[in-house]
Amino acid sequence: KAHREQVMPHITSVISTQAKIELGNGTDTLIGYADLVCHWDNSPSPIVVDFKTSSMEYADDSVRTSSQLAIYGHALGITRAGFVVYRKGVKKNRTKVCSRCGGKGDNSRAKTCDHTRGGERCYGEWNETISPSIDVQMIFDDLPARLDDIVLENVEMANKGISAGVYLRNFDACDKPWGPCPYKALCFKNDDKDLEKVEGK
Repeated sequence: KAHREQVMPHITSVISTQAKIELGNGTDTLIGYADLVCHWDNSPSPIVVDFKTSSMEYADDSVRTSSQLAIYGHALGITRAGFVVYRKGVKKNRTKVCSRCGGKGDNSRAKTCDHTRGGERCYGEWNETISPSIDVQMIFDDLPARLDDIVLENVEMANKGISAGVYLRNFDACDKPWGPCPYKALCFKNDDKDLEKVEGK
């Protein structure tokens, strides 16, 4: 519902969904899939959009610092991009109306209606309605040329390392963002019992 009501009205035309991108250097290829390429609010040029879910709000500069969007933009020849972030916290939007007197009790903690008439408390049953909703954060920005340069430089360095059999540890990724790295025990405890050994690799 949030997508239909808050996001779709901005999409004036769809160019592609799950657009496959490939960046190659002759020996290695980086493959990815861009969620949406579209015209947004009648934008004259196409933009690339990535959909996210998050418990936290994204930073205002998240598009301008996103290596993911930079790669998509470079591969597709697009210079503007955006994140559409669906917040995980669901708002209940609870409303309570007394079945007897019609009084509203949205902010009342009383189990029955606490409205008074002529000095007498109503005590009517609450008719309760819940209308769940979520916040949607939309961030759009131009992709800086400098971001394009440094992301592609990083990709090339990683490709060269892989070709040479050199794999640098990224200590920032040991426990995030999707849980412990499968190689964490090997790095810190020299314990490889949970790793699958592939012959010839």
